[in-house]
Amino acid sequence: MTYPVISDLFKNTVVPNIATALSKSVYFHHGHILEISNTIIQMSTDSDTDKRFPFIALKRDIENQKRTYDGIEFNATFYLIELSSPDYTAEERLVNIFKPLLTPLYEEFNNQIARSGLFLEQSVEEIEAVSDYTEHYFWGTPQVMGPDANIFGNWVDCIEVRIKLTALKNC
Repeated sequence: MTYPVISDLFKNTVVPNIATALSKSVYFHHGHILEISNTIIQMSTDSDTDKRFPFIALKRDIENQKRTYDGIEFNATFYLIELSSPDYTAEERLVNIFKPLLTPLYEEFNNQIARSGLFLEQSVEEIEAVSDYTEHYFWGTPQVMGPDANIFGNWVDCIEVRIKLTALKNC
């Protein structure tokens, strides 16, 4: 029996299944927040935003990796990111970004985790019970670059998902 690599579960199964379900490309990266930011900035050299967003990022470090009989219990933070506009008001962000783009991405994120069979939690209700999320309108962070920072070199909105899951062992 082997224990899974958490980032591989999302990179190889969950995110591709989200892309299939939404019928569009969904990009994934894991790493330190600065590395994630640099990846998005490097991708921004392509003016076709469909080749960059939506973007799902798994922030490193993954906390509390505890090996159990069932698998690995872990706490992780994910960022579901979509391109936005610096000129949008909060209402425009809600109508143009959150309702049509980020909320369906978040719902499919939960759905694909539950359907994957890779985790002990195998229903959307179980996934929602072990996660919290924050909506970030014009995402910047005081810890990185100041409260009005554009940390990705692009104007983005984001749903931050903090989740506690158990990744099942491979038999």
